[in-house]
Amino acid sequence: MTSGYRAGTLPTVTEQPQPAVAVASGRTPGFDVSRALAVFGMMIVNFEAKTNASVAGLGWLEWLSNRLEGRAAALFVILAGVGISLRSRKTIGGAPKELGFERRALLKRALILYLAGLLNLHLWDWDILHFYGVYLAVGALLLAAPSAALWVCAGICVLVQIGLGLRLNYDQEFDQWTPTGAVWDMIFGGLHPVFPWLAFLLIGMWLGRQDLRQTAVRRRILIAALCVMGAGELLDTGAGRFPGVLALSPQLRPWLSSWPRPPYPNFVISAGATAITIICIVIGATQSRAGSRWVLALSATGQLALTLYVGHAIAILVPLQHGLLYEASLATIWIYTLVLYTIAVAAAWWWRRRYAQGPLEGFIRQVTGRVSAAPWGGALIVEPRPTSKSD
Repeated sequence: MTSGYRAGTLPTVTEQPQPAVAVASGRTPGFDVSRALAVFGMMIVNFEAKTNASVAGLGWLEWLSNRLEGRAAALFVILAGVGISLRSRKTIGGAPKELGFERRALLKRALILYLAGLLNLHLWDWDILHFYGVYLAVGALLLAAPSAALWVCAGICVLVQIGLGLRLNYDQEFDQWTPTGAVWDMIFGGLHPVFPWLAFLLIGMWLGRQDLRQTAVRRRILIAALCVMGAGELLDTGAGRFPGVLALSPQLRPWLSSWPRPPYPNFVISAGATAITIICIVIGATQSRAGSRWVLALSATGQLALTLYVGHAIAILVPLQHGLLYEASLATIWIYTLVLYTIAVAAAWWWRRRYAQGPLEGFIRQVTGRVSAAPWGGALIVEPRPTSKSD
């Protein structure tokens, strides 16, 4: 298909559209597969918490579930940052018109997610979409910022959280639908407050600028992430089990915790390093297997993460409303999650073989400016609906 054309005009299609699975395999599959793993972690964490699962006699499974707490969401946010950089890589350093096009599209996406999150709060009180909206809005403003500036801003997010934590009571509650409650929820007291969770998005934007397809680059980042993750976990374990050895006062111990609530600095360090480790390992494992069925299936799952996020809330709230699964054993919740996740992967694979985007993903894509050509070139991939059973 033609790639050179004037701004505001659509390219002429001269060949048949690519199948959805070909589109999936043409991307760096590790990012989509990492997002699929984040979906599974999200389901485990939320299903366990919503059902108030019993952990009696399941210490090892409880430990594993606790390790996923907060880290699945952090992986999601870092991948969102990666997506921003990958989406805008052609515009950085380009004409202001090109950068402005991407910035406007990203701000539209941020607004849609914020409003969708407010709506979702009526169904799912642990919504993250309205937080995403604010993260993406800030990311749009920093779209062309130097990599060093992204790290500085991420550090400032952590420092602001420290300052707020010294002055405010994290457990204080406000009505979320009042102006004071909305600001409190977004800035400090919510499940994923801007300070410090925005740091994950900024780190992801930096990560998206690195060529992780290069083994040397990926290995260097992986080694650093493993070292940081190990140090963070050692601090958490030491603060909890050996406070005397570390000469910690009771007031200082929580600040070394890697638990996400409150999100103290060691949580940001540990969860961020864990997310980067997972991404690097997954890219290494999938880079040469982009056409494998399991990679394509998980890639499809990652590409439908928004749709699955909304769907997973329904999948747990409906049984609970009928008196099912509440206070079930943790093992039962894991089995239920594995079954649902398998169905989700199969459904995502089926959908992506037929359509270019997921239901909600496609809607947001239409609203946020991808219905017309970008001024620097490129075009929509037309994905016609199958017309025969053989398709």
